[in-house]
Amino acid sequence: MYNLNIVLLDLNGLLKEKGVRILYSENVYVEVPKEEIDIVNPVNVNLEFTNTGDGLWMQGKIVANVHLNCSRCLENYVGQIVAVVEERLKKQSDVEEDDIVYEIDEHGNLDLTEVIRQSLIMNIPIKTLCSESCDGIEIEEVKKLIDPRLEKLKQIKL
Repeated sequence: MYNLNIVLLDLNGLLKEKGVRILYSENVYVEVPKEEIDIVNPVNVNLEFTNTGDGLWMQGKIVANVHLNCSRCLENYVGQIVAVVEERLKKQSDVEEDDIVYEIDEHGNLDLTEVIRQSLIMNIPIKTLCSESCDGIEIEEVKKLIDPRLEKLKQIKL
């Protein structure tokens, strides 16, 4: 698919007994394609994993600074994305065809890179603003953005 610095988390100890919990709190370096999301590393990951008996429950928060484009002024800026994570995990052998869950591989490892990637992408705001007080594009700049080939359309009278 693409080259990643894969962050694997060993969950073997957690899989053995129902009710066991572990906390994972790290700043991790991840690489994902910049066309998906341009992450300014490191990413702060704070997750809690609990064995529920029929799988694992993962909950916590992922915080990352990412390069974004302001919807008003069209300038690039670095903004923060906070993703609240609440997901069910299952072993690959227990995953059914219609399940939408993160899978724990046959060695008891979870690919946190995929969890981080998907969580951050799903939490990119629809309308990104460099600041609440952003005035947007200056009128002179807007005039420069108009394609001169479309000037003839102004002469059409309806």
